[in-house]
Amino acid sequence: MRLLYRIFCRIEPYSTFHFIDVDNYRCILNVDAEQNSKVLMLKFMKAVFSSSVIRFLFVGMLNTLFGYSLYALLIFSGVNYFYSLMLTTIIGVIFNFCSIGKMVFQGVGGRITFIKFICVYFVVFVFNAYSLDYLVAETSLNPYISQGICLVPSVCFNWLMLKNWVFK
Repeated sequence: MRLLYRIFCRIEPYSTFHFIDVDNYRCILNVDAEQNSKVLMLKFMKAVFSSSVIRFLFVGMLNTLFGYSLYALLIFSGVNYFYSLMLTTIIGVIFNFCSIGKMVFQGVGGRITFIKFICVYFVVFVFNAYSLDYLVAETSLNPYISQGICLVPSVCFNWLMLKNWVFK
């Protein structure tokens, strides 16, 4: 999806116009000079977050921050990395289903959607568990860095499956 932004501002304080094109949708605003920056920023943010990929990345960063913080806290508390990953995944599934469903795909869905969501996260968990075990046991990386490395392919797989199967 291609986003094209054009912003035109005139200098007169009471005749400032902003044109923002977002996927053939044009917003035209006529506001006074004091509100220009606020309105312009709000429209720009709305235009940026109109893309589901951008929303997924933003919400994903929040979800990752939540999940990785919980994982790190459990590791720091002395819990085995496998059990930390398992507990983080279980808690994260519920948190992520609500946040991704509402903020990225504009609707949570029903029981079937939740079951599909759990299936995707189960596959991600299995991949992540094997990858994490390999990185910790075979390459002697610590569990913090190993989980950070495992996040990249997990996020890509998650996006593809959630967009094309769970929330289609």
